[in-house]
Amino acid sequence: MNDSNEDTARSTSPRALPDREVSAALAAELASGLVATRRTLDGIVRSATVDLFRDFGLAIAPLERWQAAADQCRYQASVAVIDFDSCSLTGTLTLSLSSAVFPLIHGLQRNRAARGDCLRELTNQLMGRVQSRLMRHQVTLDCGLPSTINGAVLATQRKCTTARRTYVFRPLHGEIVVTFDAPLEGTTLVYSSAISLPAEGEMTWF
Repeated sequence: MNDSNEDTARSTSPRALPDREVSAALAAELASGLVATRRTLDGIVRSATVDLFRDFGLAIAPLERWQAAADQCRYQASVAVIDFDSCSLTGTLTLSLSSAVFPLIHGLQRNRAARGDCLRELTNQLMGRVQSRLMRHQVTLDCGLPSTINGAVLATQRKCTTARRTYVFRPLHGEIVVTFDAPLEGTTLVYSSAISLPAEGEMTWF
């Protein structure tokens, strides 16, 4: 092969990237996928929470993520916790309400002793709605049963991590905080309209 042919071959053959460029390219690709997954998850959790409380006669407004940043490691006094697991997504969802929110929920039993039952059932239904929406993205979760715990105790038991997504909602009075704590690396959410969703249930007391 003469010099001109060799030059042509070199110009048309793929250029071998240095290791550092390959690593940077892979990191950028992974980061872009992770950002997309986080955005999809944010939409799922926000819509599930808004729909849940709307069904109980309570309009709530989600705060933007940057507005909720200061609440990343904070809970209300009473918190309900539920664990979930799948081959690609494992973690915990929590729901906590300030005391001013309970009287605003239609159908809630008025005595204070029932508030723990209410919080657990709301958490169960919220998890169910998130679970249904994730099914549309080809992720099937196995979920446990919700339990309640004091918010201050939970804050000391669980370290605040970058995997935790915190969502703050404001009704007319009080505040609602939802957290979704699960590593998203390696999780891909691919929407499929072919998957039918189960019906979302009514309030059932534990």
